[in-house]
Amino acid sequence: MKVWTSYYGSKGPLPPGTIGVAVSRSVPEWAEWKAQEIVTLAAPKDLGSLYWAENYRRQMSRDRLGEVYAQLLEIEKRTGREPVLLCYEKDANNCHRTILWNMLRDEFGVEGGELGQVGLGL
Repeated sequence: MKVWTSYYGSKGPLPPGTIGVAVSRSVPEWAEWKAQEIVTLAAPKDLGSLYWAENYRRQMSRDRLGEVYAQLLEIEKRTGREPVLLCYEKDANNCHRTILWNMLRDEFGVEGGELGQVGLGL
């Protein structure tokens, strides 16, 4: 399975064959067309704290990560498109969507990456 990451403010539409999946507590009105919201993926409330990344990894326990993976598989099966994890943060290196993607890669072997950094769109 391939899972991509990006942010709401990225230019233009998502690449063909993909579908946006919100990993934020809300979706900006101007980007609703980009995302299908999944609440279980929302960013941690302590995003501004020094330990937010560690806390997010702990929040995404193995069982919860399995639920997220199952949701993404269901979306891919139902739509026939590869999921793109979307949030507000422009910098993928300082974002929970990248932590989540890395955990999915390590646990389930997903492929993909940040759109624009792997030569696919945006």
